[in-house]
Amino acid sequence: MEHHENGQRGARPRTGSEGSQVADMQSAIFAVAARSKGREVEDVKRMLQEEFDHRQVTPQAGPWLDAVATSAAIGKPYIISNEALWATEARQDAGERGPHSSDA
Repeated sequence: MEHHENGQRGARPRTGSEGSQVADMQSAIFAVAARSKGREVEDVKRMLQEEFDHRQVTPQAGPWLDAVATSAAIGKPYIISNEALWATEARQDAGERGPHSSDA
């Protein structure tokens, strides 16, 4: 584990295409969570997979996808990491949607 400037310990920050992939994945989660409150978890999992496919990112499978879908079904987006959240917010602040955004 590395120490970050803010004194926290954690995995190394993602950079380059790896960081872009995780930001695309986080953006997909936000997009699905915004329109899936109250839906069945299985429907949300399908929506997530379609959004991930559209953005050409490969999410973790199994329990992770279940957790993301369960959170989205109650209207709360799953946060992958602080770095993913910050990268997504930076894109939004810059007016970017990412190369695979469905909003483009």
